[in-house]
Amino acid sequence: MGKSAHQKKPKNQRKSRRGWAEGKREEVLQTFLPKFTQAISGGKPQSAVEDVLRDVYARFFYHFPWDAADDWDPETIDDYDPDVVIEPEMLSEEEQAEKRRVMKEKKSAIRRWLRHRAAKIRQMASDVRSDRLSDPYAVLLGKLSGIHKPKKARQAYQEWQSSQRSSDPRPPEPGMEPKSNSAYIDKATRSAWQNDPASKQSPLQIPGPFRQRIARELFAALPDDVRASYKKEAEEDAKRRRAAYVEALNSDNLEDPVARDLALVNLNDFVTPILAGIEQITGCMPVLSVVGPMGCSGGDICSLTIAHNLNLEAQPKTLFQWMP
Repeated sequence: MGKSAHQKKPKNQRKSRRGWAEGKREEVLQTFLPKFTQAISGGKPQSAVEDVLRDVYARFFYHFPWDAADDWDPETIDDYDPDVVIEPEMLSEEEQAEKRRVMKEKKSAIRRWLRHRAAKIRQMASDVRSDRLSDPYAVLLGKLSGIHKPKKARQAYQEWQSSQRSSDPRPPEPGMEPKSNSAYIDKATRSAWQNDPASKQSPLQIPGPFRQRIARELFAALPDDVRASYKKEAEEDAKRRRAAYVEALNSDNLEDPVARDLALVNLNDFVTPILAGIEQITGCMPVLSVVGPMGCSGGDICSLTIAHNLNLEAQPKTLFQWMP
């Protein structure tokens, strides 16, 4: 047998205030949820939260008077006028005390409602960011914003080649600082190349593989502790570059105006191979049009069209030549 659907009790039959914000109340509060979530995120001052709450309270009690029961729901929500002058209520001292108590309870309930749902939104955003590294789509968007995956970690001898600290076993000349490893490798490579039979054909052009072989031989001749230190440096450098990549990919700064303009600059190189792939697979000539406010135009709305196709005429034309 199928499970029967649970029917909610009407508000006036509930023992608690659970679900008090359903219906029109939820509609009103929901409009402030994005602004409230933004106010409590990104290290903004408490005043930003208070400004949002002030607007929430003003609009909420405009539509739902303080003495209205939780089960009262208006048929429609009138337009809110922030400039409207509300007549002061003529209340006795007991009624004023009751109003303060009810207002305090309802404001507290509003804050809890907003914070609870804002926390859910922020958790969802956090889950999305934590999954970005395994999401190829997010990695592509990172490239569009100028963020590139770090290169493969260097091997120990490669770290030794590029290191600024010297492992040259020869003592430096008097008054001179030790030379970098690259200078030591260059000198050893030139000496070995002069004695190699292949150097007769191109004495000044040393092949890259030959240089790498000499570098590995020199590195292998270093003491074990020195080689181990470069291996550790290579691993630490790879971790730093990886951490910087992850931080950049998860950064909220990808959506700031500077990053948006950089993405527009990178858009041509980013999308060209994609358009070419679409044309190759479908036989159709895709065109990308982007419309919106752009920094290059001072923030004005303008359009950007990208197309690298040639038609099939005897003298092929680009889209812009064919349709100027």
